[in-house]
Amino acid sequence: MDFAYYNDFLPSLSYEGSRSQHQGASLRNGRSRAVESHTLRFIKASLVYLAIGCTLGVLFILQPVYAIQWRMLHTHFNLLGWVSMMIFGVAYHILPRFRGRPLYSKNLAILHFWLANVGLVGMAICWSVVSSGGAVIYRSLAALFSLLVVAAILVFVWNLWATVR
Repeated sequence: MDFAYYNDFLPSLSYEGSRSQHQGASLRNGRSRAVESHTLRFIKASLVYLAIGCTLGVLFILQPVYAIQWRMLHTHFNLLGWVSMMIFGVAYHILPRFRGRPLYSKNLAILHFWLANVGLVGMAICWSVVSSGGAVIYRSLAALFSLLVVAAILVFVWNLWATVR
């Protein structure tokens, strides 16, 4: 099988191709770090949310009374936390390489990270208070934190659109 067709594409996705794209990257164990810090932030946050979501799932089995009360927490930590954060991190790493150009704005990626995480954690806290019979004001706060998540997603779309256009 002849892979000559892929020679121009594959080096940009491989470790060696990444290393040449990030010549100024810091060294760790004698190898260059090809993964940007904003990408690692999303991936690490994703893994934390996976642990939280799975722990909540196990607690629901052990104490079914909490399953209905905290179902939204479990769902959002798994979907917005684990799945979305992993998608964001991987997209920030891969999509610029597909186009052969740098990310449009690392600062927007960092803003996206903080908006998404503050929004998700704020929603989780507010919804847990509301579902426990807490003050109705927390429903409004949950909506406010939800808007932070929407803003984060819009920043993500803008940043990647500007990168791949």
